[in-house]
Amino acid sequence: MKKQFLLYVATLFTYVVIAANFMGSHTNKVLLTSRFYDTIPEMDIQDLGIEFVFRRFNVNEIKSTLENPNDIMLTAVANKNALLISKYLKEKNIIDTDEDVEHSSEAILVFALFQLGKEKNLSEILENDLANYHERAPGSVIGGTAFDCLVGAIGSLIGLGEVRTLYNDYLQGVTPRTILRTLRTMVRRVGSVFIIISAVYGFGDCVNWW
Repeated sequence: MKKQFLLYVATLFTYVVIAANFMGSHTNKVLLTSRFYDTIPEMDIQDLGIEFVFRRFNVNEIKSTLENPNDIMLTAVANKNALLISKYLKEKNIIDTDEDVEHSSEAILVFALFQLGKEKNLSEILENDLANYHERAPGSVIGGTAFDCLVGAIGSLIGLGEVRTLYNDYLQGVTPRTILRTLRTMVRRVGSVFIIISAVYGFGDCVNWW
C-alpha cells in the first residue's frame, strides 16, 4: 500500500511539472516583464545613445542561449533585453513600447538596430549592399564599419520580408509606431526568436562590442 501511495504521489508530481511547463512560458514572460523592469537602474541617457544600452546586454547569457537554444530561454532573453531597449526609447521620447514588450520583444530588438543606424547617421541600405553581404565569406565583416555590420544584421533578417525597405523608411522619417507595427507583423510571420537574437548578437560581435 505504501509503495502504491508513493507511486501515486510521484505520478501526480510528474503531471504537475508537465502542466507547469506548458503554462509557464506565458507566465514566466509576464513575471520577467514585471520583475526585471523593477531591477533596471535609472539611466541618465539624455547624452547617451542606444549603443550604451546594447552594451548593457548580458552577452554571456545571450551566447549561451544561442548555443543551447530552447523556446523558454530564447523568449526570456528577448524579453529581458527588449525591456532595456524599451526603457531607453521611452526616456528618449522616441516611442513608448512598454505595452509592446510582452507581445513583441523581437520586434523591439529589430527596431533597436534601426534606431542605432539612425543615431549613427548610417546611410540607407541598397540592394547591392545586401547582395555584396551575401557574397562574403561568413565572419568576413567582423571588425568592419558600423554600416558593414548593420548590413550583415539586416541581411540575416532577410526572411522578415522587406526589412531593408522598412529600415530605409525609418531613416526617411516614417514614424516609430508605424515601423514597429509593421515589424510586429513581419516577426509573427517568421516566428523565429533565434534568428532575431542571433542578428543582434552578430551585430555586436561584428563591431567588437563583446
